[in-house]
This record gives sequence, structure tokens and C-alpha cells, in this order.
Amino acid sequence: MKSRKLLLSLAVFFLVGAFAPAKATPFVEGEGEEGTEPTITGWHQIGPNNVAGRVRTLMFDKFNDDVIYACSPSGGLFVSVNDGNNWQEIPLGEGENRSYVATTIAQDENGKLYVGTGEGFYSESEAGKKHFKTGLIGNGVYESNSFEKNWAANLQSDEEKYQYVANNITFTQMSGTIPEKYDITDEWSYINDMAFVGGKLFVATKNAGLKVYENGTWTNKEIIAGNSMVNVTDIKVSSNGKIAVAYVDAGDAAVAIANDANSDFSNSLTKEKIGLANEDFINKIELSFCINNADKLYALMGYYKSLGNGAYTSYEAIYRQIENDNWEAATSGSLYLGTSNGMSIAINDRDEELIYAGGYSLISGFDANNDPIFYYNTIASSGAERNSGSFVPAGIHAITFEPNPQTVEDSIKIYLATDAGVYIYKQDPLTQFVQWHACNKGLLSSQYYNIASTNDGAIFGAAESNAISYIPTPSTEAKSAETIWSPNSTGYDAIASQIDPYAIPTGSNVLASAIHQSLPTVKKPVVLARPYMAITRTYSDNNDYESINDQTWNYGFGTELSFMHPNITSSSEKAPYVAPMALWESFNAPEAIRDIVYLKLNDKLTIRRNGTNYMYSHGFELKDGDSAIVQSTNLGYPFFFIFTAERFGTVVSEYTGEEVLNLTTTQDTAIEVANPIRSRLFVAGANGLYVCNEPINFTKTFQTNNPNSLPWVKLFHFISSEEGKHQIRTISPSIDGNTVLISVDINQTNNTNATTKLYRISGLNQYNLSLVNSGNESFVGAPNDAMKFDAVEIASFERSVSSIVYADNETAIVTLQGYVPEANIYRVGNLNAENVEGITFTEITLGENLQKPVYTALVEKVSTDGKTVYVGTDDGVYKTTDYTASNVVWTKEEAFPSVPVYDLFQQQQNLPEIQFTTYIATNAQNNVYNATKYPGAIYAATYGKGLFMNYDNITEERPEPVSLNSAEQIATTNIDLYPNPAQNRTTLSYSLNSSSNVTLNIFDMNGRLISSLDKGRQSAGLHTQEIALSGLDKGVYMIQIITNNATQSSKLIVQ
Repeated sequence: MKSRKLLLSLAVFFLVGAFAPAKATPFVEGEGEEGTEPTITGWHQIGPNNVAGRVRTLMFDKFNDDVIYACSPSGGLFVSVNDGNNWQEIPLGEGENRSYVATTIAQDENGKLYVGTGEGFYSESEAGKKHFKTGLIGNGVYESNSFEKNWAANLQSDEEKYQYVANNITFTQMSGTIPEKYDITDEWSYINDMAFVGGKLFVATKNAGLKVYENGTWTNKEIIAGNSMVNVTDIKVSSNGKIAVAYVDAGDAAVAIANDANSDFSNSLTKEKIGLANEDFINKIELSFCINNADKLYALMGYYKSLGNGAYTSYEAIYRQIENDNWEAATSGSLYLGTSNGMSIAINDRDEELIYAGGYSLISGFDANNDPIFYYNTIASSGAERNSGSFVPAGIHAITFEPNPQTVEDSIKIYLATDAGVYIYKQDPLTQFVQWHACNKGLLSSQYYNIASTNDGAIFGAAESNAISYIPTPSTEAKSAETIWSPNSTGYDAIASQIDPYAIPTGSNVLASAIHQSLPTVKKPVVLARPYMAITRTYSDNNDYESINDQTWNYGFGTELSFMHPNITSSSEKAPYVAPMALWESFNAPEAIRDIVYLKLNDKLTIRRNGTNYMYSHGFELKDGDSAIVQSTNLGYPFFFIFTAERFGTVVSEYTGEEVLNLTTTQDTAIEVANPIRSRLFVAGANGLYVCNEPINFTKTFQTNNPNSLPWVKLFHFISSEEGKHQIRTISPSIDGNTVLISVDINQTNNTNATTKLYRISGLNQYNLSLVNSGNESFVGAPNDAMKFDAVEIASFERSVSSIVYADNETAIVTLQGYVPEANIYRVGNLNAENVEGITFTEITLGENLQKPVYTALVEKVSTDGKTVYVGTDDGVYKTTDYTASNVVWTKEEAFPSVPVYDLFQQQQNLPEIQFTTYIATNAQNNVYNATKYPGAIYAATYGKGLFMNYDNITEERPEPVSLNSAEQIATTNIDLYPNPAQNRTTLSYSLNSSSNVTLNIFDMNGRLISSLDKGRQSAGLHTQEIALSGLDKGVYMIQIITNNATQSSKLIVQ
């Protein structure tokens, strides 16, 4: 009885105390809640700040301890003043002269810095394209100003040191090194390496051999007598001034050595010296001198041995130089490091002589038996779990050591420049374990192919060498990302053998549905891809995408939880590196392609009539215009079914005399309803184009010979001899879903030049795109099958199509890439013309130089009149406000960095919040599908500066929320305070069954209102609020939560 009286008195106090004045609030704004967002405009880099792209070079400052420079060939030049703990960019030039393609760096005896640009280690046929791992064209050599040589010595904090760099170190292009724009053959377009020795700057170029700069003059240094124009790939200088270079001439790599900066070079290592035959060839060589034994040189090489008939086997081996320019093997057999454009070697002989070699993994070799052949073991691997302490990314471009180790900890450090940033082997300050650490904070250089955003604003980006980046909530400041759908992800090993024989850790494409369910569990459907058809779909495990399981992930083929037919992934090694995919999603699909779902009329159904909700029961008379929520096959996303007199007819009610629908029901009567919510997933493999009509239906998977499984249909076909030679690059479905445009790269052969063809495939809405409706249970629908789909060639180009985007069902924007002097943007009209000759192509070219590549286009469809188009290019984003004009004017988005932009995405849905109740037996279950958080937001994926978001087009017009929850449901449950009792702070957590206005109050035991906080309208789901207790006296308090239809309280003890 005593406790009952206390509760009763408290209830009275709450009512009275509600009018008491409040003290300064102890509620901590912004923690646990999003709060009211200020007005934000323009482009903002949203991250990730913990994911870095390719770094080719690391250099320690000769005169300043703990200062390291990192060269990113797409993100620019970075400096760390604290041994790699964080980084800051140093701009290379200004305005149009600024470059982000830093590949190598050198420092002279006065501390001045020189930076080379242009990454020349990749195929020239891929230059200026976005569909493969490529190197960007450079802008010559940059020279710093003169500054204090020992500038860091008298500065105490990291902040002071970074401020000094920002204020005092600037770069300008060196005269005589500026290449011709977009000319991949220019002698200064690609700088591979640099070194400063003997008062001279040596520069290794791809197109013009070895350049030497001295006293303001550039000269060419011959590597081979009579030939100074070889491709010099590596320069190493010993501690006593000896210079070794690796070069490629006529397809064969070799090594030449000069005794000092003034001596001539002579060949030292050739394929003949290591016993290779004339038909064999060395692909690449990386060099390293020993630290203490300055005359001892090692070479890591990748080479190919001929098997005859044009076949080769690849090998990797290490050789060391011995007397008289002879070489001996330091390895037996192949190292299997991978001969990609990421291999490196370094020798540390400060104690015993240790060889470190990197490629797909890092190995260490030592002399175990006083034998020239060293013993090797793997000390770090790209196959390890990312947080294991033994993981390093594939593509190790440079290995270096602490130059002046003062402690044991310094002497064991190893520094790596990799395809995914900087990794350092060092002691963990917390655990004291010595392990590998990703040291990429502030190294904003990540390279993305594609980007997408889910309904709640979460970001998914497909990253080179970093799988898929997931940023749960964007911000105007760069935030950290989780790395998902990676060969290193938890749970991946169990499926790897089924779907991914290559295990490449690169993300190649991402697609996101506009549907977002938050109750009863969080579900956000996405489709994620890595190279060579490693494609999955998932809706996450309650917002967890990091761990892969077989409940919420579908992938591969051959299991009951498979996603794709095995035909799609056949010859996957010939499929495009960046997977062409497109998701078409409609919330009001054409009648012809709607499938049938069923609505049960029972006592668990809520009927909406004139804005009021009624519980249906047997004998309930339905009227024209009544509606009910029906769940679609797209993740159960709801839509309103309207009961109409047209469908059911009417009669006069014998009870009320009113006109009601002529619908006689029994218990659990089910009526057929056409589902307007449809989606299609288009995927291109090595042998053609496929489409799935229910990619967001997670109740289905693909099962061979099962007509009720996921329906995949082939729309476009390559014969086996064309696989790998012809590749689909881009896919774009029309707005109404009836047509899809694709581009096909036709590779160059002996008889034809390389071209790109544009095809139109139409008639998709004639069928429901299931195996039953479009043929038999095998893969059908080749373009020459008149019974299925009409595929015709509508254009041919001499450069590759990079993107296609529909402006309306008759008009599309087509962009083109590569450094070919042909128009880079077309406006294509009259696309549905029966005769393709009636289709029009109008050049709306961007830039005066036709060689300029354009990578992606976006037609803005939310906040403007539909005439605004954004395009991503090799130097940022451009925009026109009228793509239909006779003279289209493009303007550069000045707030955007001048880096390649490979993808643009807009959140073009503006969905309402929908709440309704369903029942499992007699148990009620609340369902919430969230409103679109940022309708109109535009996102950009850059190849070098991460991900960006533009807030300018976010619309303030939002649809009203829809609720069909029964009235007896309350809005709050599961109130919790932790810790409780508490001293300084406690955290209040509470869940809302439905969206509601929320007010939080704190009362003391006398019923006085201590503090109040209006949280505004909050969505359904879990919420937290931190409460500061420093201003409260010890004692007992009541925490009250007021929602639209309930008030609940919980006791808090302050100690």
C-alpha cells in the first residue's frame, strides 16, 4: 500500500509540476540524437577519413625527425609530422595548374622537395577510362619553394608543425616539364621515380628515359648507348652514391648501374645473365641496395617463360649482384607474389641481412644455412582478416625502414606504401603487441568507381582495393567507413569457394533500393559487386553489413541460398572488371508487369475510411473508396489497395440503407491485388546481359529448374568466341522500364578498329520478365529472337561510352571517355523511333579540348525543371541548367576538387513514413518503413578524393506520414537508464513503436520540474539521450517521457 500511495502522489505531482519553471537543462544535446540540422548547402567531402587509396612512394624527411611524405597517384602529396599517426595534404600548385597525381618525391641537400606526377605503370589502352584499375596522366614535375631545412626542430606540437607546412611550403610546376594536355605520349606525362644525388635531380620517365636536372637545365641521360628514350621504372641510390635504374626496352626489363652522378650507365642485369631464353621476357624489376653494405644490390623481378605456341608461365624471383656484374639467385622457384603493378623489395642489413619483398603479400627472407638461397616466410598477407594485426593490402609499392632508429621499437618498424594506403609494423601502445597498423587518418586519397545511398542517407561506395565502404550517416565532415563485402570480412571464408575464385579486394559497383524498413528489424536492400562477377545482395543483419551470413546475404550459385543463375557467372574471368549493373525501381509500375499478391479480409485488418482507421471484422460492410494496406513482394513494402465500386459493384445495406460494396466475405477471404511496386536488376557478364524481375524479393532465391525461384532472363547475347573480346560497359533502363540502352566495347582485332556500339533493347514491358512469360526454363531472349525482345544497334563511336542516363522516356544523355578527339557528350532524342534512323544525336560537348574524358552524367529530377544535368569529368564536376538549349553552357562546380569523378547518384525517391500493424497468430507486430531522409541529395564518387555529397537539391517538400496502427498501441516501451544509480552521467534509452512527438522531463521527489527537453518528432525505433547529473543534488528523481498517446516514467537515483 505504501508504494501505491507514492506512485499516486507522484502522478499528481507530475501534473502540477508541469507548470514549474525549469533550470538549465542537464540534457546533452546532439549525443544519441540527430537534433535539428542547420541549413547546409553545396558540396561536402563525406569521407571516408580512414580509407586510403593507392600510395606509391614513402620518403622520410632527411632533416626532420618523424616527418614522412606520401605520394598518392590520385589523391596528391601528403605529409605526416608524427610518424604516420595522421596526415595532411600539401597542395601541388594552384587552380588549373594543381595536380593530385603524385607518384614520387625527392629532396635535395637544402631540404627542397621535388614531386613527380603521372602514374605510368598501366596499359595505355585504358588511359582516360574508368572501367579498370588505371593510372592517371600527370602534369610534369613540381618544385617546392625554399624553406627552413630543420623547420620541425623548434616546434612542439603536431598542430604547430602542420601549420608551418600549410603556411610555408608551396609547390609550382618546373619550367620545361609541363606536358601537352591529354597526350599520353608526351615525355613528361608519366614520372615513374626520382632521386637527388650528387647535386643533380634524376627523373625516371615512361616516355623519355632518364632526365637529369642541374643548374636550371634538363638533359637526357643515356641508359643504353645510342638510346635515351627507354621506359625507366625504378631508381635506387646507395649510401655511397651509386645509382641503379630498372628500365624496359622493347618489352624486356633490365638493370643498368652508374658509379656516381657523373658516370655513364652500363648494363648489369639482363635476361641472358640469369639464364632466360630469347623468347622469355622480364616484365618488371624493382631494386634495393643494402643499408650498411652499400655496394650490394638486389633485384625483385617478374618474368615470363615461354611454353611455346604463344603460351607463357609467370614467375617471381629475387637476384643479388655479385662481383663483375654477375648475379645469383636468392630464391628457389617462384615466390608467387604477383607481378601486378604493385611489387617492391627492400633490404635491412643493420643486423642480419633480411630481404623484404611485397606483392599480394609481404614475405621476409633470411640466410638460414649460409646459402645464397634464403629461407622465406610470409609476415603479412592480404588474405588475413583486416583487424587481425597480420593484414596488409595487396599491391605493395614501397617498403622502407626508420632511417635513424634510436630505440628497439624504432629498429623493428617497417613502412609500406600499398594500394590501400600506408601500413606500419610497430608496437601497439595499448596492447604492447607488435603488429601491422593501417595509418591512414587524414590520407584522403581513396579511389571509387560507384556510389549509392539508401533511404536513410547511408552511403555505399565501391572502392579500388578497399572492397565496399559503408558510411551509416553522412556528415559535412569526413567520417569513418566500415569495409564490407571483402574477402577479409567475417564469414566470407565459408562462401569464397562458391563465388569468388579470385578474391580481389576491390569494390566494383553498388546499387541501393529506396526501401528502408526499421521495424520489426532494420532492412536496407543493396546489391554489391567486386570484380569478375562476385555479386551479392543483402538487406543487412539488423543494420550490420560487416559480418556475412547465409540468412540475410544471397550470393553466387549452386546452393539453396544462391542469387544468380550459373550462366551469368560463367567465364567470369572474361567479365568486366567493374561490373555493369543497374537497378530500376518503380512504386507505380505499368499494369502489364504487376504481379499478384493477396489481401486477407480478417479481424487483423485495418480499414481506412475518410482518414479514420477501423478494425475489420466479419460482417463489416466495405464502401467505395475504403482502403487497406497491402504488402508487396519488394521486402514487404506496403501500398494502399482501394476498394472500388467499379471492381466489386454495389448494393444497398439492409442494416444502414447506405450503398456498400457487393463483397460477400467469409473468415479469411483473400482477394487478388495487382502489386504496383516492382524492381529490376540488370547485370552484364562475359556472355551477355541478364535481368532479374524480383531482386528485392528476399523470400526467393535462384534454384535450378524451379519456376518459382528468382526469375533471371537473358536480354543480350555474346557467342563464346566473343567473350572477353566484347564487353558491355554501361546499362541504362528507361524511366518506364520498357527499354534498356547498353554500350558494348568492340575490342580491336586484326580486321577492325576498336569501337563502341550503342544498342536499344525494347519491349520489356510486354512480359513480366519471368522464365514462364518469356520462354522456357532455359536462358532465352537473345537479341535476334523476334518472339522476345527487340535489340538494335543505334550508334557507333570511336571512343568508349562511360555512362547513359535517361532524361525522359524519349531522351538520354550519353558521355564518352578516353583521350580520343571526338565529342564527349551527346543529347540523344526520339529514342523510341520505330526506325533507328529517326533517332537524333546532338553534340553538347564539354570543354574546348575534345580529348577531355567525361565519365558520368546525372539528370537532376527533384528540385528543378528536369533540364539540369551534372557530369563528372577528369577534373571534377560540371553543370548545365538547360541541356535542351541550342548552345549548352557548362560551368565548373568550383567547390569541388579537380579530380576524376567516376559516378554521380541522386536520391530521386521521396517516400513517406508508413506505419501499420500485422499479426503472427494473435501477436501484434508493428511495421515501420522510413521516410526518405535526403530526397534530392546528390552524391559523387571520385577516383582519388573519396566520396562527396551535395545538399543544394534536397527538397523541403515531404509527404505526410501514414499510420494504420491500432489506437490501443502506445508509443513508448522499454525505458532504461544506465548506469542507475549514477554519479556524473547516465544514458536514457527508449524505443518508439511509431513516430511521435517526444518531450523528456526530469522531476524531483517533490514534483518540481527540474528540466525539460522537447525532442520534436522522432521516428520509430530505438533512441538514446545522455543526461548530465553534475548539476543535480543527490537523491531520487523521476524521468518522464511524453509521446502523442502515452506518458511513461522511470526512477533515477543520483549518488
